[in-house]
Amino acid sequence: MLSERAKGAAVTVMMLVAWAGALAPLGCRQEEPQPMKAPEPPEGTILLDGPAVLDKENAVYFLTTDVIADGTAFTVETDGVTLDLGGHTVVYNARPSDEPVYGVRTVPGRVKHSLGTGVNGLTLRNGRIIQGAGASKLSPAVALGGQFRTGYNIHHLDIRVHGEECVGISASINDSKVHHNYVESRATTKRLDGGNADAMSLSASLGGLDVYRNIIAGGHRGIKAGRVATYGGTYLQRLGGYRRSKIHENLIQNRRMERGVKAPYGIALWGSQMVDVFGNEVASDNARGIIFDMGAKKNSGHHNLIDVQYSRSVAEGAYVENRVYGFRVRYRSGQCKVHHNRIFVNNGAEGAVAAVFVGSDNKDPQLDGIELTENEIHAEGGTRGWPSEKGSAGLVLDAIDNVRIERNRITADGCPVVIRREGENVVIDGNVLLQPARGAKWTAAVTNMKGLKFTGKNTTAETPADRTAPAPPSDLQLTRHLDAVVLRWTPNEADTDVRGYIVYRDGKRLPISPRAGTFTIDLDVPKERAATYAVSAVDFSGNEGKKCRAVSTKRAFPGWNYAAAQEEEGE
Repeated sequence: MLSERAKGAAVTVMMLVAWAGALAPLGCRQEEPQPMKAPEPPEGTILLDGPAVLDKENAVYFLTTDVIADGTAFTVETDGVTLDLGGHTVVYNARPSDEPVYGVRTVPGRVKHSLGTGVNGLTLRNGRIIQGAGASKLSPAVALGGQFRTGYNIHHLDIRVHGEECVGISASINDSKVHHNYVESRATTKRLDGGNADAMSLSASLGGLDVYRNIIAGGHRGIKAGRVATYGGTYLQRLGGYRRSKIHENLIQNRRMERGVKAPYGIALWGSQMVDVFGNEVASDNARGIIFDMGAKKNSGHHNLIDVQYSRSVAEGAYVENRVYGFRVRYRSGQCKVHHNRIFVNNGAEGAVAAVFVGSDNKDPQLDGIELTENEIHAEGGTRGWPSEKGSAGLVLDAIDNVRIERNRITADGCPVVIRREGENVVIDGNVLLQPARGAKWTAAVTNMKGLKFTGKNTTAETPADRTAPAPPSDLQLTRHLDAVVLRWTPNEADTDVRGYIVYRDGKRLPISPRAGTFTIDLDVPKERAATYAVSAVDFSGNEGKKCRAVSTKRAFPGWNYAAAQEEEGE
């Protein structure tokens, strides 16, 4: 069924499977988890056994024990420092503070360079950083960098924050890497826009940022990349221009922080340029997918898998709005390409569904040059009336110019394509508009503008009914990160009509499923009690297959691994 999309889906599956074992070294299902061993301090390192100021240039510091700090744990004041946590746990902010405190921070004003002040070339790795009971406001676990700071490598950390507007990793760094981290945000916020309650908040005014193979749990935004490649001074000419940045192969399960706060996104580019967003999985409840926003230009989003929904409504508060989007482009974000993504959007609450939405609140001259090609788009649920009279919409275009919509496969139980306001030079060509298999009332395309014309021809088809249940996924793996269990599996590539996967814990279905993709994160799983997981696949006709072989948390692999951290240091 739907064999035409198999080629595009296979590309995504191949990318995801290729790195499935690299996020943390899980081994195969038959391999027994090994006890986590703390490494021996390398020769020539400076040993630490408590909170400290790191002020020796190009030194390697090594933590030899767990640390609890009332305020900030470690402050870096010079260039070229390596801080190896040695597999230990750092608890910072153990007591309340009126001022922000940090797990690890760099001091921006201590080291002078030709272009301002700050620290360059920090490596931070191998351990856990947890916000303590103090829960002070604006107190991130990791706070690093400055406008022109370069050469950072942040990897193999388990991080958790829970204070008001606290970020897991907050960094302004260029030509740097953030990878193989588990970042869990339980932060709160009272700000309408979510404030700083993000799992990662990153910027790189010169570019060259590489963010990959991280696992994100919670956060108003899973990864926010703001003002990447935006510096316009003379220093840029000496460097030869901006460097492209990458956000790729991350697993993100974020969530809306509070009722009455604007809805969150798994990945948000805010005023950023020349960023490639690819190979990520965003699978979230009460959240949105990916957004290019506020002048995010010359970016691409491709080969991502997005499966987002709302399962509860906001009925009161400062922001009563329950619209859910899979991929959104708005507010001066021109010359962007969105292609080869698989996008699933559902709204079981009272609100609208737009799997892909391109448009601003009004006519936006800079929101042009958008290309959406060869995406697989599915939309279901939602409230009748907006964006279409029949409910969900696969693609919504709103008053934009110079847009090309080509060779997409769009399924919606409301309306596949909605054009709300008139635009110019709109090409909608070679798309396949599919009616859902379950026979919902359906219109192939609709426009609220009389006489609007676009160039191109499209075809419509019905999704054939299917009575054959898909095979289960294989190689279910469990990894323990703090108090969470991360499940990952390999999809059955022989079944091209799989809608998603249903996850069972101790025989009971988890509410996050079914979900497309290859992972889910189960929070608050007690370490003292074993839990057992199994996963089944379900197709677009609603047929659920058999469960895979169950796996117990007794066989869960440790999330942090020193050997892998050393091996992947130079990736």
